[in-house]
Amino acid sequence: MVLILFRSRLAPEAGDDYHAMAEEMVATAREMPGFVDYTFYAGENGERLSVVRWENLETMKAWSIRATKSRKPPDATAGIKATISKSRK
Repeated sequence: MVLILFRSRLAPEAGDDYHAMAEEMVATAREMPGFVDYTFYAGENGERLSVVRWENLETMKAWSIRATKSRKPPDATAGIKATISKSRK
């Protein structure tokens, strides 16, 4: 099992383009082999957490490649930082 955690706090200027991009990425994930589930949490302080679970690293990478190719222009994701961590059993 592979988890992707997207932690964010939206800037006031984040608009409909951000929400459209996020919805597109989740829709793409749901269509991909190996997708397990998606859960979204929002805190009262504005912090957000999206959790995407995949069967394995290969299926997650396939989604990542596909999602990157269909991504909106760079300004839709400006300021987003990502960290990839591996956990060992």
